[in-house]
Amino acid sequence: MSCKTASNWFGTVRARGGFAWDRVLLYGTAGGAGVNVQTSLNGLPAQTNPEFGWTVGGGLEWAFAENWTFKVEYLFVDLAQNASCNHGYSCGYVPATSTTNTTTHVVTNTSAISNMNVQLNENIVRVGVNFKFGH
Repeated sequence: MSCKTASNWFGTVRARGGFAWDRVLLYGTAGGAGVNVQTSLNGLPAQTNPEFGWTVGGGLEWAFAENWTFKVEYLFVDLAQNASCNHGYSCGYVPATSTTNTTTHVVTNTSAISNMNVQLNENIVRVGVNFKFGH
């Protein structure tokens, strides 16, 4: 049994604050995040669930020329809830077992312990160049 978890988009709404030294800004950032979680199981059609949570991170931005900056940023995104697995089937499971007592010939079944939800966290590193319009 194989379960695939992916996200094809995510977005954040964040505040950013930090310290500036000449042309360098060192900052922290935090806010809300939204992610489109897709789960699928063994060839079944993918199930899509928009999920919302929080994000936190930090970065460094350097103004290397007039109106131009270079930045590197790290973000951790944590969803507030688990996304349901595909169509209610288990994405992670411990298989069912059967035992037979040879003395009394009694069969004991232990049901599968299943995980019907998946947790998706994102670790994102971004590198970019920005152009700032105006002054």
